[in-house]
Amino acid sequence: SPKFISEYEIIHINGEKILITGFCLNNSCAKKFGYELTQPEESFEKLIESINEEYDKIIVLNHHWYTYSKNLKDKFPQIDLIIGGHEHSPIEPDFERNIYYPYSFARSMYKITPDKIEEIPVDTLNFIPEFENPIIEYEQKTKLKEPVVKRVLNLTKKYSDACPLGTFISDKMKEAGNTDIAFHSTGFTMYPLRLEDSPFITKYDIERVICASTSIEKIEITAKDLKKVFELVNNYLDPGGIFIFDMNTVHKYRDLIGDATIAENREDCSLIWENSYQEETGLNQYDITIFRRVDFEEGEALYERIQETHIQRAYEPETIVRLIDEAGMEFVAMYDAGTHNAVTAETERIYFIAREKRQKGKLYLS
Repeated sequence: SPKFISEYEIIHINGEKILITGFCLNNSCAKKFGYELTQPEESFEKLIESINEEYDKIIVLNHHWYTYSKNLKDKFPQIDLIIGGHEHSPIEPDFERNIYYPYSFARSMYKITPDKIEEIPVDTLNFIPEFENPIIEYEQKTKLKEPVVKRVLNLTKKYSDACPLGTFISDKMKEAGNTDIAFHSTGFTMYPLRLEDSPFITKYDIERVICASTSIEKIEITAKDLKKVFELVNNYLDPGGIFIFDMNTVHKYRDLIGDATIAENREDCSLIWENSYQEETGLNQYDITIFRRVDFEEGEALYERIQETHIQRAYEPETIVRLIDEAGMEFVAMYDAGTHNAVTAETERIYFIAREKRQKGKLYLS
């Protein structure tokens, strides 16, 4: 497999050699880059066997569910510390195994020293006035927190590539904490305004036009409402900015999943998907029941039951193109999401691409 980054690094702290390595959750996209996806335990065992250098301690950075970190530590007790990510729900610190999952977007923090690990309360931390006051003034002036539509789920994670800002923040964290290493969530660099969990997609979300896992609750959106969303996108995009989004097709809802029940059994979870589609209204509803393994007790697996209901409305592609045009944007193209070719009657999901078009009443800086 190609090697984009080193599998591990050995750094020197206080006279000790610290081996740092890490894992990320299985993602099918990795196959596009020629990677073979394996479990963390298998990868870690092969890595340790391949290292000929001396080291004193091991730190693992694991962007995966807590269960995977726990299993890794139980199989390889020589791991001294695991710092986890990916969990968007609070995970209690596991002092017994030395596994810590800071809550996403810097909503919990840990200070780690050679002598102890302590959690730093953040609920009482405040912005310094010199930084907070201009933000509040800007939010009020632009009404960026004004709700636009509801979310299906309250998933506020934002994704980005590596950037110099992340390095800068890490360096400043090291200076402020007088530490040798600093770790922080990339989401922290992607949300310069204060993060406030909300069931709504706001104007700020639209301005950023980074809508990963922030689906619009289509049941409450008429064609008129959807046109308004496109108008806001056009208003907040940079000149000539691109807006890319995707939608399931009527064909997929009506002909493929329709009134069906789907069940899947995976390694750490199982799900039941009960689907129904109303052709007269274009509404598709699916009720999902998930059984997720969370722990073991006396040799028996314990599972958490999660239930969700999603309701989406199907639109013909011609309707979307018309609404983009009426909203003042430029329609660029649409593609079959599976083949990246032209849309056909068999297409299940469509990528739409639109471009910001200059408009009256919008402030342009250049």
